Amino acid sequence: MEKILTVSIAAYNVGKYIEETLDSLVIPEILDGIEVFVVDDGGTDNSLSIAKKYEKKYPETFHVIHKENGGYGSVFNYTVKKATGKYFKLLDGDDWFSKTGLIQLVNQLNNTDADIVVTNYFKGPNNNNLSLVTVVNKVDNGFYDSLDGLTNRPIGMWAITYKTEILRSSKLFLPEHTLYTDQYYDLIPLASCNKIELSSVPVYCYRVGRDGQSVSKDSRIKHCDEMLYICKEVSEFAEANKDKRNGKYVLMRAANYHTTAIRTIMLDKISKKNLDKIKTYDAEIRMVAPSVYNMVPKMGKIGKLIYLYRKTNYQTYWLLGLKPGGVKNWE
Repeated sequence: MEKILTVSIAAYNVGKYIEETLDSLVIPEILDGIEVFVVDDGGTDNSLSIAKKYEKKYPETFHVIHKENGGYGSVFNYTVKKATGKYFKLLDGDDWFSKTGLIQLVNQLNNTDADIVVTNYFKGPNNNNLSLVTVVNKVDNGFYDSLDGLTNRPIGMWAITYKTEILRSSKLFLPEHTLYTDQYYDLIPLASCNKIELSSVPVYCYRVGRDGQSVSKDSRIKHCDEMLYICKEVSEFAEANKDKRNGKYVLMRAANYHTTAIRTIMLDKISKKNLDKIKTYDAEIRMVAPSVYNMVPKMGKIGKLIYLYRKTNYQTYWLLGLKPGGVKNWE
């Protein structure tokens, strides 16, 4: 049977969660219409052996691969080449899908030719404690030729289902052994999307609060330079594509990433070294992506703070250190 949806799962040491992840895909009504790549990216726990059980039971749907560790980007690069589904969706190995939402999504994909389908999603520590993240209001359901009218709504990988052809035509290749590559995934293919469908159905369930996640404070500080590099690349892309379809939206997202990068530097201790890092990075963005730089003050509370930094030659940075718990306010 022809596959309508390819699901790519990066499974690195997620043995504690992978059964829940894979169970969320075992839905008789749609099982024949989806293919699932479970890529054990050099893990050392029992994720691979658990996934193999699903491959044995559902060989037409699950494909399990073990490879040397290459990071999140390497899993995407592998699966997008192998994908046979008309559409493509990422799923982290410790996250899962709403079964009701996935059924509705697959039915929707069978009846659309959109380049990208944007849906709502849930987030929380477990299935009993989820909150809805509203990217699409019910009144927004339908087709659009641009995302520029949604510049106030960040659309992350949890909300995105791309047409596989769009991913390939965009020539998207994610860096390996690097975190935060989802920023490339969220933005670069958008320049190739001419037909957009919005759906208020929540599909993805994003697990938060797990120890060791890349979004944790310690991890963000440790991998700050990786974030700065990727955010700079995304800013350059946004600047180069600002006059194209979805250009305003891409600029907004790049500005949002820029503020996130500076906020990450601010999570570390107050020091001249970190102040210099903020100043240097902000100056680099001003040079390579002035449109992104100028949009930063519109990015909420943190954007206004960065604007104040600039107006005071960044001396306001020191005042943050004088306020008890000041840095924590920007996590």
